[in-house]
Amino acid sequence: MNGDNDFYSSLKTDRDKTLALLFLNSLSENLFKTDTSLSNFLKRNEADPFAKIILREFPLGWLAVDDKSSIEKKILELKQRIEVLPTIGLTIAIEPNDELLNKLENWAATHFKSKVIFDIRVNPQIIGGAIIVKSGTYKDFSLSKKVNEILTARRSEIMAALLKS
Repeated sequence: MNGDNDFYSSLKTDRDKTLALLFLNSLSENLFKTDTSLSNFLKRNEADPFAKIILREFPLGWLAVDDKSSIEKKILELKQRIEVLPTIGLTIAIEPNDELLNKLENWAATHFKSKVIFDIRVNPQIIGGAIIVKSGTYKDFSLSKKVNEILTARRSEIMAALLKS
């Protein structure tokens, strides 16, 4: 399906993943509750970013399918692909904007060779840098850690300078 890449590339954070799964669940539930076609349901919900992607990118033939069990199967496949995306815990000092999320996604593609979802936590106390948790491995690249390391290493020198004053 040629819309897969655009659909999955729109998923960057744990929140995006949750919203996509909620949208697909709603789509699946409503598909069988009404006589509405998939195309009509998506058009009624086109304010949803995932509906927009499906309407724009997925083959029109797939949207016009009247066989609801085929559509349900495709929705289930989409949900399963989303659910197994690996997650990286990321603590940063600021709320990320789209530009930062794109940079993080490019960094992850280079380092992990697969699509990942970021579970982002904002903690201004780390000052800058990031704390990364992946598969139980914790790496602290925060600026606050570096500052503490420097202060600890130079503590006696700093104390001596303060006492001279």
